[in-house]
Amino acid sequence: MVNNVNEPAFIYKNNSKKNNYLRLELINENNKPIFGSKVSIYNGNEIQFFESSNVRGIYSTSENMIHFGLSDHKKVDSLIVTWPNAKQTKLFDVKANQLLKVNSKDSKNFNSKSNSKELFFEEIPTKINYTHIENSFDDFEKQVLLPHKLSQLGPALAVADVNGDGLDDVYIGSASGKVSKLLIQNAQGELIESESKTWNPHKVLEDIDAIFVDIDNDGDNDLYVVSGGNEFSPNSSTYLDRIYINDGNGNFEFKRNLLPDIYESGSVVRPYDFDNDGDLDLFIGSRMIPWNYPQPATSYLLINNNGSYVKYNDINNSLSELGLVTDAVWSDYDNDGDKDLFVVGEWMQLTLIKNYNGILKKEKLNDSCDEINGWWYSIESADFNNDGQEDLVLGNLGKNYKYQANKEEPFEVFYDDFDENGSKDIVLAYYNYGIQFPLRGFSCSSQQVPELKSKFQKYDLFASLDVKDVYGEVNLDNALRLHANSFTSVVLINKNSTYDSVDLPYQAQLSSINDIVVEDYNNDGNIDLLIAGNLFTSEVETPRNDAGNGLMLIGNGDGTFKAKARKETGFFAPSDAKKLSLIKVNDQQGVIVGNNNDLMQYFKRIE
Repeated sequence: MVNNVNEPAFIYKNNSKKNNYLRLELINENNKPIFGSKVSIYNGNEIQFFESSNVRGIYSTSENMIHFGLSDHKKVDSLIVTWPNAKQTKLFDVKANQLLKVNSKDSKNFNSKSNSKELFFEEIPTKINYTHIENSFDDFEKQVLLPHKLSQLGPALAVADVNGDGLDDVYIGSASGKVSKLLIQNAQGELIESESKTWNPHKVLEDIDAIFVDIDNDGDNDLYVVSGGNEFSPNSSTYLDRIYINDGNGNFEFKRNLLPDIYESGSVVRPYDFDNDGDLDLFIGSRMIPWNYPQPATSYLLINNNGSYVKYNDINNSLSELGLVTDAVWSDYDNDGDKDLFVVGEWMQLTLIKNYNGILKKEKLNDSCDEINGWWYSIESADFNNDGQEDLVLGNLGKNYKYQANKEEPFEVFYDDFDENGSKDIVLAYYNYGIQFPLRGFSCSSQQVPELKSKFQKYDLFASLDVKDVYGEVNLDNALRLHANSFTSVVLINKNSTYDSVDLPYQAQLSSINDIVVEDYNNDGNIDLLIAGNLFTSEVETPRNDAGNGLMLIGNGDGTFKAKARKETGFFAPSDAKKLSLIKVNDQQGVIVGNNNDLMQYFKRIE
């Protein structure tokens, strides 16, 4: 049976003689279908192939089964299922005329290279038995024309030894309404949930980032947690960050009085002894002003004053209205002995905030970097070309999304009260053959600005108008205007305090890069990269960014990288990954993947 748009359905009768068949149902251990799997069947010299999908068009779908017609064959000589994680299931002498359930849990790595020592990781699904569960909140009710949700940016993830036994422990920050977890590693390498109730009173808060850091200089790891999200009104106390002081045995006590009152929705915390007094100060990046996207938010530097924090006196306003900050890194890019601050975010260029002997001042980089604005989600520093200078790697939205941008035709956002109803409106705009159009359709746009309905009335008329015709040139000129002219993820090679930009391989451009781990994975003396990302929360008219499966990039020692397929690395992270963190379990290096609204993942390093 075939359904047709605005036409009767077709029904086709099978008039063939009675022949044999084989039907397959591909499922995981939870009995749910797995799409994207490839199946090949062999009978003598005959081969059939099928790739599982239940999508056949905008209004169409198909059954979850795979159906093979076998003609007069009463069995299948061999059957091979290649699952999305590159593992395989092989079956032989399979009888015809049956529905066969094939479970991915029975799959193996048959590829000889995958079984060799060249494989870098092995996933251990049972190591971290924790699922991050998001609370339900409709960001689009507050701002209809948001490009994506801002309330699903967790989980927070932090790793350190908290009880002094020499073993790494894990803090996993929860979404609003759920209790965060502290997992303590025992001598057997098991991560056991702490019985502490310290986090219970703060379950309403949304944890976005966290770090273990010695706040009171007593030699153990205390905990700093960044509160964020978009669920609560601006200046709500639910955005206050938190400090938990460790007694040295892994028992934590909440200390509200150690922090100033900062009501920004946060994104990142990065420690550095900025004033050279022997304790760690903290840069706190702010992701947004809730319900006021894309209004730039103010970030902060907190100075550690004998175990309590005070706001840095930002005399140059370097952090005021800094932007929609997503990540930051301290890096001594000019080799002057102190570290400077690099900050990235949405609609932002790479921002250098220079450290002049304890005074912060925003500075320009070389022209090529100052001209590039992106949707940057991650940044790390390391010496990628072995010349003794710290380089940078920046993770962007990627080049595989609906939104596209370049210097000649940037992707832009305007923000103002276009209908003068007391609340500001978002207008996303793109170029097509040199003409700038509103990105969103008539239905959503008129929901945000109701007067558009009476002004234009017809969908085809609205679709033919450029952004100035719709909103008025004067109104657009008076609006906050931000742009992105590149969504490419790059490496910036330090050339004596200026940077040469090198694009990451195309495999790294298939989705957003939300986090990066810098490490020499193949022990060749060159720095490699492990990346993960995706963006599952796009607005209704745009498919989500979900082509990222996690990726290893092997450094060549000159600032360029070569992508390794997952069948060669064993690393497969296809969810909405927000955080990556190194961890040692049983004295063996591994990686934790923090997935939004999904299971956490642990990958053991194969030495």
